[in-house]
Amino acid sequence: FGYEQVDLGATTGDDDGPDSGVGTSNGGVEVIPLTALAPTQVSTGNFVNRRAAVTWDGMGYGIAYEDPVSGDIKFLRTDQDGLPLTTPVSVSEGVSGTNPDLVFANDEYGIAWKFGGAARFRRVSSDGTLLGSTYESTSTGINTTSLPPRVSSNGSDYALVFAITIASTYSLNYSIIDGSTGTAEPESVSVGATYSAAAPRWNGSQWLTVTRNTAADQVQARTFLDEWSTSSRLDTEAGSASSGFLVPAASGYAALWQEPGTIDNNFHFRSLDTTGSPTSTPVHVAPIEGSSGSLEAAKRTARGIEVWVARGATHDRYLLDDSGTVLDSQTIAPPNTGFLDRLGAEFTYVYTDGEGLWLQRFESL
Repeated sequence: FGYEQVDLGATTGDDDGPDSGVGTSNGGVEVIPLTALAPTQVSTGNFVNRRAAVTWDGMGYGIAYEDPVSGDIKFLRTDQDGLPLTTPVSVSEGVSGTNPDLVFANDEYGIAWKFGGAARFRRVSSDGTLLGSTYESTSTGINTTSLPPRVSSNGSDYALVFAITIASTYSLNYSIIDGSTGTAEPESVSVGATYSAAAPRWNGSQWLTVTRNTAADQVQARTFLDEWSTSSRLDTEAGSASSGFLVPAASGYAALWQEPGTIDNNFHFRSLDTTGSPTSTPVHVAPIEGSSGSLEAAKRTARGIEVWVARGATHDRYLLDDSGTVLDSQTIAPPNTGFLDRLGAEFTYVYTDGEGLWLQRFESL
C-alpha cells in the first residue's frame, strides 16, 4: 500500500462488514478494485519475528529489515517487481538493531531503528552507500510496543519521533535531523505522559502529529519544531485509543484513530487545520468496526482518503471523503498479511516468515 515512507474496502452503510469485491459506491466515487499479485521473495532465511519496512521511491522500492542471522539493520533496493537491484548493506554497520523504519526524500533514504534503548538514524543513497554518520538519541528507554522510532521528511530535514518508558512513566520524544549533515537540533525534546504518535507531517512551518496522552486518556494533535506545542483534543470519549494516522486532506489534514472495545471499537475520523486544531466534530466511521479489525494504513489519493483495516486473513479497503463519509469499499484476501507501507505510489507491503522476506504487491483490476 503506498504511503510516503509511509515517502500508508461491505457495501457502504452495512455494519455487518464488507462483502468480497467492490461495494456499492456513494455519489459515484468508487474505490479502484485491486487484486493481489504473487509475492516476490526479496531475501531467504528464517525471518520469523523479524521486522521490515518498505517505501516507494518513484522507480522501485527501498526496504529496511532486521537480518535474521547477524541481527543488524540491512537495506536494499528493488525494482518495481521486487527484484533486488543492490546488494544488502548494513545500515547499523554490523551492530544489532530492531524495528526499522524508512522514508525516501531527495534521492536518498532516511532510515531509523531502535538500538538498545535509544533511537538511531542514518542516511543512505539510492545505490546503498551510507551517507554521513549515525545519529543516536540522547534519550533512552524506547518502548517499541507503544512507538518504535518513526521517521518523516520535509525534503530538507528529517523528523524522528519515538516513545520512552522509564519506571512506568511515558514520554514522547522527537529529534529534528539536518538532511545534509545528519546532526540533530533540537535533540530529543520530550513531552510527558504521552506515547504513540502518527508519522509526522510538515505543515510548511512546523511538524504536526497525532498522539495519545496516557494521563488524560485522550487522542491529541500537537505541533513541534523548537518545542512541543500545547495539544488539541480530538476524541470525545476517554479510552485507550491508538494514535492512528495523519493524512493530507483537501484543506488541512485528517486524523484517524481506533477506539477500544470498551468504548465502541470504531475507527474515528476528524478534520484538522494545518496547526492541528479540529475543524469538524469526530466521526464514528461505523462500517470500519469489529473486534477483529485493526487500523493498518491510510493515505491521500486522487479519489479521497483510503484506509486499510486488517482483519486476520483479509484486508478491508475504505474510501472516505474529506468529511469522513464512506464512499466505497473492497475486501481483498492477499496470500499473507504484513507491514503495510506508509507512503508511496503503489499498494505494497512486506512480510516475513520462516522462509524469508517477501514483497506483496497489488494491481488494479
